[in-house]
Amino acid sequence: MKSVNNKVAVLSPDQPEPPVQLHAGWGSAKRKFASAGSAKTEMARIYKRAASGLMDTEDMKAAIWALRQIAEIAERAELENKISTLEAKLADLTHGH
Repeated sequence: MKSVNNKVAVLSPDQPEPPVQLHAGWGSAKRKFASAGSAKTEMARIYKRAASGLMDTEDMKAAIWALRQIAEIAERAELENKISTLEAKLADLTHGH
């Protein structure tokens, strides 16, 4: 892990277990973002940290931008899964299974 301007941790993609250490303003817990809802929750947490002075506003902006990207991808993945499920059900109904 490297630190860029002592702000944001940059993780190498080939690290099997990235270190837990993050920029102090971000908090220390590991978080998983498997849904748009979890990204939304994290956006609110980060906003509150910045509003209370625990996080730099520029770091907040970068985090919110990244979380929006994650939320969009999660929404698309969820829609793709729903479409696949509906297509399978439709195929079963139209082919008499």
